[in-house]
Amino acid sequence: MSVKDLTKQIQELAETFKSKRTAMLQALHLVRWHYGYLHPDGIKLVSDILGIDEGTIRDVASFYDFFKFKPTGKYHFRICTNIPCIIRGSETLLETLKSTLSIDQGEVTPDGKISYEECECIG
Repeated sequence: MSVKDLTKQIQELAETFKSKRTAMLQALHLVRWHYGYLHPDGIKLVSDILGIDEGTIRDVASFYDFFKFKPTGKYHFRICTNIPCIIRGSETLLETLKSTLSIDQGEVTPDGKISYEECECIG
């Protein structure tokens, strides 16, 4: 999808919803799908089309754990670090990922393929 297509889709969202604020989350999903994360150019585009301050958009997006502000690997793993999951071996998994991939949480392997993060239990 080109930036032109992205712009058109966000404009269509703006027209579909009664309130432009209501279109914001859907527009952010489009940006995420286009760039792979919430790229600053995408946030600016949403801001310009919906007439919402970029700071407000970042504040809203930061509430949602699945929105990322920097690129992740093609394969992004989320490992729970709550007690029940630690008991089941998540801590060992984290240590194995860290040593095998030679990256820390939030980093991406040099080939851009793998990243991981610690998270709250996702069931």
